[in-house]
Amino acid sequence: MEKQKRQKKILEFIRANSAATVADLCEGFQVSEMTIRRDLAELDEAGLLRRVHGGATLGTGRSNEPTYKARALENHEAKQAIAALAASLVADGDSIALDVGTTIHEMVSPLKDRLDLTILTPSLSIANSLLEVFRPNSGMRLILTGGIVRQDEKSLIGEYAQSMYRNLNVDKAFLGVGALNIKEGFTEYNLDDAAVKKAMLGSAEKVYFLADGSKFGRSTFASVAPLSTATAILTDSSAPQAIISQIQAMGVEVIVAPSPLPQK
Repeated sequence: MEKQKRQKKILEFIRANSAATVADLCEGFQVSEMTIRRDLAELDEAGLLRRVHGGATLGTGRSNEPTYKARALENHEAKQAIAALAASLVADGDSIALDVGTTIHEMVSPLKDRLDLTILTPSLSIANSLLEVFRPNSGMRLILTGGIVRQDEKSLIGEYAQSMYRNLNVDKAFLGVGALNIKEGFTEYNLDDAAVKKAMLGSAEKVYFLADGSKFGRSTFASVAPLSTATAILTDSSAPQAIISQIQAMGVEVIVAPSPLPQK
């Protein structure tokens, strides 16, 4: 089993069991103790778990945000499918707000053939990618919010970012979140990011939240908005059907992205 796939399975095992010993993981994955210890060290460095004597535990509080690099490696195919679904909701001539985050970043490529878009974003990395893929004659108008830079996230936060959204109106906003559940609604790891998201959703006629199945039924540190705020929640087939049904019963639309076709 290749390293990336094995580490993903290790995380799934620890999330299901809250903790795991090195011996358990060696037996389960049929690899050496050295390999497992190396995997755990890399996952710990990425902020996805905490190494303890003889194994690992989740050990992550609600405000402990995994790094951007680590999140980019997780559920990549699901994020691509959700992003393609989100991009299909954008029409030529729309004004849209694109949030920060790895799932939103995946929208850039499927949007590249749209014409005359006005795009407002607090993400430096998304802005850079948009400039790389959009043709000069596409009519795209790109607006950065301004604000204070979060270096690891390459996102803009603070009053300048928030005020930009308060003073502009867009057709559609596409937001990512740290987690969502019935009681707390949409939540985020970082208080400053949550504040920008609140301003963003207030600027839009339609609001779409993008969240892969791993984010359902959980909560993180800072409240963003109740689930009823969403025009629709866009997710993938791994999202728990029981939670989807509860959300739909609240009158909130949930759209599941088609699963990617298997590669031949």
